[in-house]
Amino acid sequence: MRDKSFSIKPTGIKAIIAVSFLLILFFVALFTGGSLPYMILYIYGFSMLFSFLWAIISVNILYTSIKVDKQSVVVGDSIQISMDIENPSFLPIPYVAIGADLLSDMLAQKHISRHISLGPRHEVSFEDILQCGHYGFYDMDSITLRVEDAFGIFAVNKRLASHLILRVYPKWYNLNRLSLSSYQQMGNISGKHRIMEDFADIGGIRQYRDGDSIKRVHWKLSAKRDELLVKDFVFNSNTQVCVIIDTYKPDFESNTAELSERMAECAASILYYCLNSEMHTGLIYDEREHVMLWGNNLSTFTAFMDSIIMTKMQGERPLSDVLLKDMAAMPWGTAVLVLVPLLASDTLSAMVSLKDMGYEIRCVYFGDKHDNEQANALAYLKECGVQIMDFSTNENASSALMAI
Repeated sequence: MRDKSFSIKPTGIKAIIAVSFLLILFFVALFTGGSLPYMILYIYGFSMLFSFLWAIISVNILYTSIKVDKQSVVVGDSIQISMDIENPSFLPIPYVAIGADLLSDMLAQKHISRHISLGPRHEVSFEDILQCGHYGFYDMDSITLRVEDAFGIFAVNKRLASHLILRVYPKWYNLNRLSLSSYQQMGNISGKHRIMEDFADIGGIRQYRDGDSIKRVHWKLSAKRDELLVKDFVFNSNTQVCVIIDTYKPDFESNTAELSERMAECAASILYYCLNSEMHTGLIYDEREHVMLWGNNLSTFTAFMDSIIMTKMQGERPLSDVLLKDMAAMPWGTAVLVLVPLLASDTLSAMVSLKDMGYEIRCVYFGDKHDNEQANALAYLKECGVQIMDFSTNENASSALMAI
């Protein structure tokens, strides 16, 4: 591990007492004379110096390592962090503290530390279990070594850079359904999901059910069998779907961690559903840099998840700008699911404009539905033909996007 910093500090009251005692011995020897006071002064002073030098040497020869049992996990999983420290010398080290800072912009700092004594050529290992409560790209920033001299007068601190990285992905759920229409032909693969019907390809015949379109009725076969029969068409997954996440910082007034967690879960669930159905699927957000990813199958799902965990909802570009700029380059009829925690006036205007242009806009809302201003915004979108959806989950690891 590479050195990051090195410092020497007195330990406080112990250092004051030790130095004061050294000064007393010095003045006693100076004013009384004689070999005995000077011998005591030399022995005590040499012991302090040796102890101090040994602490400096010890912190530089100690071997440390840190490991985790998994490199990537899902929110709610636990990881095991293992730290090892070894004294390769033939002299003991009376006091060693080893600590690791686990840093994440989504979490408060978590500090893991241990205090031990190391005998000659001795190695100690210890472990900690860490519960992963929020998604994110975690960086085990550094390992801190602290070695004190035998008298506890000085502490020598050394920070060692660590290159340990942990990816914590948001949970994703199996969507029960995702009702979309499609006007854009992007391939033609059969699927079990009612995304778009291909009326040129009949998949079977069944009895009429309430709500079936009159276009489905097979009139010749119905007359022959004297019962109303309808045609079941092959459903294909040939739509283009785009998920847009609002990461604009002012839209997150409070509960940023909770809102971002729910939005990340929703985005991951939609992406999994669409990629599993082999739809042409995209993800767009703007935070520090503009991100646009596209994929057609589950082999790209990990890349999408690696991108989602980089979101911290600290974007500086309004959602309306992202919508109007990026949608201009997409085919007419693209299904767009916009994940928002707040409906600002410019966001409303952008969504309605895109709806009027022929894009299928779905607003997945995560904000306060009881707020009067937000309730009016939701009502306005509904009047303009923009469907408002709610993301709900249950204990069976399934979820649904339901119109509200």
